[in-house]
Amino acid sequence: MKDAPCLEAIAPAAIRTLREFGPQGLSNTAWSYAKLQVNHRPLLHAIAAEAQPKLSDFHAQNLSNMSWSYAALKFLDEELMDSISTASLHKMRDFDPQALSCTAWSYAKFSYIPPWVLDPLMEECFRKISEWCPQNLTAFSWAFAALTFRSRTMLESISQEVIHKISYYDAQDISNTSWAFARLGVVHYNMLDALSSDAIKKIILFTPQNLTNTAWAWATLSIYDRPLMSSISSAALQKCLDFSAQNFGNMVWSLAACTIEDRPLLDAISAEVHKNIDDYDLAAVS
Repeated sequence: MKDAPCLEAIAPAAIRTLREFGPQGLSNTAWSYAKLQVNHRPLLHAIAAEAQPKLSDFHAQNLSNMSWSYAALKFLDEELMDSISTASLHKMRDFDPQALSCTAWSYAKFSYIPPWVLDPLMEECFRKISEWCPQNLTAFSWAFAALTFRSRTMLESISQEVIHKISYYDAQDISNTSWAFARLGVVHYNMLDALSSDAIKKIILFTPQNLTNTAWAWATLSIYDRPLMSSISSAALQKCLDFSAQNFGNMVWSLAACTIEDRPLLDAISAEVHKNIDDYDLAAVS
């Protein structure tokens, strides 16, 4: 459990002794604070300063953990990220699928990727893509979308891997992959058919965010999949009480874009919005 006072007390002591930390200690300290979502800026500055001269000694996992930690805490240190990227170039073949997807995710969170690392990262991802699990594939697809980076070859490879591994996808993987391809405006019909079929089977497990992301994706791509949208509508009606204002807005837009008039769902949304109107950001619903 997160214990902010304890972590605040530990940070000054850690700062005083950081010069004794090796690569593992530095990356693990950053990772621990990021995992617990404790953004202690003096400690992060100190770790970055101490780590940079030692980055050549970092293993691939240490480098990936460092970039992930700073991204998770939304702490952009461009000098550190550039240095991590340079160090990663020499060890890219040592990056496993998890390290590759976390690294790509980190760049996407910052909307920042040093140009010299992009091609080697893509090359290594392409070389190892058959080893990736759904979570890795989803994280990388999301990173592509967030960076608005369109590599037809890589997206085709991801699509084929999604089809082969679709039975292992969970609700989050399905919705995030759908969202990513829609964000990029890339239509891969065989993959979308696989995602749709699997989504219908697992729709009861979808959260409100999963439901709205998936509906938004199909509507954005102008693919009017009636069985999928009907399944989403039925699940949304059951979970309407848990929707946020943004969920309501996206769901209504998606239904309209797909020319679907689900009166019970629309009535339920209308009732919830009116009941909570004072608590909503009206821009999110409109």
